[in-house]
Amino acid sequence: MEISLFIENLTFGYSTGSFAGLADGCQVRPVIESIDLEVKPGEIMAIMGPNGAGKSTLINCLAGNLCPWEGKIMVGDQDLTGAAPSVRSRFMAMVPQQHESCFPFSCLEFIALGRAPYISFFGHPGKEDMDRASSAAELLGISSLGNRPCSCLSGGEMRLALIARALVQDTPIIVLDEPDNHLDFRNQSLVLERVRTLAIEKGLAILMSLHNPNLVSLYCDTLVALNSSGRVMAHGPVEMTLTADVMKSIYEMEVRVITEGKMKFFLPEERVSA
Repeated sequence: MEISLFIENLTFGYSTGSFAGLADGCQVRPVIESIDLEVKPGEIMAIMGPNGAGKSTLINCLAGNLCPWEGKIMVGDQDLTGAAPSVRSRFMAMVPQQHESCFPFSCLEFIALGRAPYISFFGHPGKEDMDRASSAAELLGISSLGNRPCSCLSGGEMRLALIARALVQDTPIIVLDEPDNHLDFRNQSLVLERVRTLAIEKGLAILMSLHNPNLVSLYCDTLVALNSSGRVMAHGPVEMTLTADVMKSIYEMEVRVITEGKMKFFLPEERVSA
């Protein structure tokens, strides 16, 4: 099932008024404003921006954790803007930055939770569901962790389990919030290479936030750069959009670009003073 993700005129901000709400007519500056994006099947789109630019806010709107002030979230012709979790979870899988399990699941049992949209309320994962979980664990190199309690997983191992859980959810869209977080140098490449392979082979539309421009250059097709006001300042193919000028505008620092064949690597021009 190859379907695009559409984000149309999405705007959201946090109230700074009293707990009971803002007074009539009071305005609050949006955290993200007028975001328009399309992520196509087989495409990996990266979101970059400084801390506080609204990357996680955008992802929380997609996850249904926040209700946008304006705009729509569409998967194909399905409007997910205010959809119930049971509906949203059949179209979009989320990989959060952090997760703490409240129950003593094994790693494999945790991965199998991705099958929840297809299991009745009082049901439990069947053999096919567990087989899918085992396949996802093998794909991400964590088969040996299957029986280990989630509470005993390292941060990086838990990150891999979260991604495996998203894979078994079997949705056309996967959204990842900083998937390289907690991963060592090798596993950053392993995870993003697996994600890229899945995007191509299964026609998944993938949106993820990243801070490392070198990972964006290596593994992503399209870049969306947000400025500190939560607006899109650059959007297009990575090879054209990920430039020293864009990096300087995002992070307010000079950046050196090293080109090796078709690959680009980014380094600070000099040490940044506090």
